[in-house]
Amino acid sequence: MPVKSSYCEPDVDALHVPGGGDVHVWRIRLDQHPAVVRQLWGMLNDAERARASQFRFARDRDRFTVAHAALRSILSGYLGIAPSGVRFRTLAYGKPAVDGDTVIRFNLSHSGDLALCAIAGEREIGVDIEQIRSDLDWESLARRFFSADEVAALAALDPERRMEDFVRCWTRKEAYLKARGEGLSLPLDSFTVLPAPDRSITERWQIVDLKPAPGYGAALAVEGRIHRVRCSDWKATLALPVTF
Repeated sequence: MPVKSSYCEPDVDALHVPGGGDVHVWRIRLDQHPAVVRQLWGMLNDAERARASQFRFARDRDRFTVAHAALRSILSGYLGIAPSGVRFRTLAYGKPAVDGDTVIRFNLSHSGDLALCAIAGEREIGVDIEQIRSDLDWESLARRFFSADEVAALAALDPERRMEDFVRCWTRKEAYLKARGEGLSLPLDSFTVLPAPDRSITERWQIVDLKPAPGYGAALAVEGRIHRVRCSDWKATLALPVTF
């Protein structure tokens, strides 16, 4: 079944928790002005600031800050509270979840200058984004982490597209694992998603490829069926007060 998706400006409906077969995906641009990053830093809690401070390079620290402040901003819109009021808990294998009695399920992924935040209601969800890098030794990684069927499928594809297809396979796997919320207790080479997901996956989950921007690949995994993916751009102005 085809899934409709496109990137657009956020609208009022995007702040209602998606129901039925709908899923919301927010695209976050991490390359923000230093003054904006400083303001977003104030939205993080102590634990998030401690994690950000561990990065060696300022660029990585700033990207982390923007991604996690944006996550707070997005979730606060659905919850109807201030971003600083969003509370998280950690599930058994480390997957974060909103603390409290809520139907919201979310997942966050970032790579390069972009992040994606996926939102669903009452069903598990995972998202992964990866920057396509020409210097990546994808063949070694595929042999190490992919199933034999996936390695064979990559070898049979157009050589000029193999890097993109590698990223497609990788993001599908990561999104699926993140949706399950079981960490790496399920080895990456123990299931197949290329050229198509195993039946054992599709009986419960649906995996959809996303195209967030040129030079990036991404995938979404959701429990149940997906009818529509509504994609919106997050902007810092949604999180920060307007000053004159």
